[in-house]
Amino acid sequence: MTICTKATILVILLCLAAANSKAQLNILTAREAERILDRVPAVEESRARGGCPSYSIADAVATNFSIQVREACLPAGFASNLLDNYVISRKTGAVAEGLDAESVGPRIVTPEIDSLMSDLIRRARERALTAKEAECLVLEAARSTSSESAGSLSATKLRETRAEWRFSVERRIPNAPGVAVKFFSVRADTARVRDDSTGEPMISPGLALLTSRILSIREQSGLSVDDALAVALKVPALARSVANGCSELVSSGDGTSDEMYIGLRSSCAGAPKTIRVVAAVNRSSGHVTDPKTHKSLDAPESDKIAREILERQRERLDRDRASVAECER
Repeated sequence: MTICTKATILVILLCLAAANSKAQLNILTAREAERILDRVPAVEESRARGGCPSYSIADAVATNFSIQVREACLPAGFASNLLDNYVISRKTGAVAEGLDAESVGPRIVTPEIDSLMSDLIRRARERALTAKEAECLVLEAARSTSSESAGSLSATKLRETRAEWRFSVERRIPNAPGVAVKFFSVRADTARVRDDSTGEPMISPGLALLTSRILSIREQSGLSVDDALAVALKVPALARSVANGCSELVSSGDGTSDEMYIGLRSSCAGAPKTIRVVAAVNRSSGHVTDPKTHKSLDAPESDKIAREILERQRERLDRDRASVAECER
């Protein structure tokens, strides 16, 4: 049974998110798997002919991503034009054609894929929790189990394996010759804390917040779908396309590893029923381009809002880094 106490509505949501988190730090993320797909020859050929290859994750498990690649700029838009299905190992980066891990074909091998794969796997392994971060987590977990607001805490690392640490945490009872001892284990690959007296995962508002900050400083920042649409709507040509009142820009976040595609959907009389891809928004910079020609569609208004969004993200990331650094002191 997880522990979640002293919570407002907001921190209850944080507790639930952390308790159900399946984030694994030392394997490939979806964006990293998509970067490998960028180098697959069939995908590169699609991009070169203006097909706008678009990635959609069909399945995600601890070991693999199953990703569909469609050519989004062909007449049928998002709905058809399947280029191929690919399976990418989250532990090795190996990529092959197939619907799932049970039906994969031969591994796709090129020097570019192998070089990128090695670099991404190395970076993923470097994201594993550090011993100092693990100590911070168990101290925060110990605070949540104590009914006493006072009393000094100290942690001692008892055991370390490649994937897990075990700590004892002592809390000295104020004004009494007593010491309360608790034992916790922390996974290096998930940042999950376990109460060793019950075998159950620990969760509390403070622990949830600290865990989210530790995960945040490892994540690749970038625009959300809402952000990308806000930027696109500031491009004059795109704003004009929806000024008739019966059209709208839509996006599910699909695209490539570094771009989100923006589609135009119209309910106007006589308009096509398909979604036509009209723009690509860079996830990291907010730059807007024509997805077929890659020519810039940027305007001062779209640049301004993209800079503002990304600056807020940088400020939040700086706060998270400072908070984690303060804990490690």
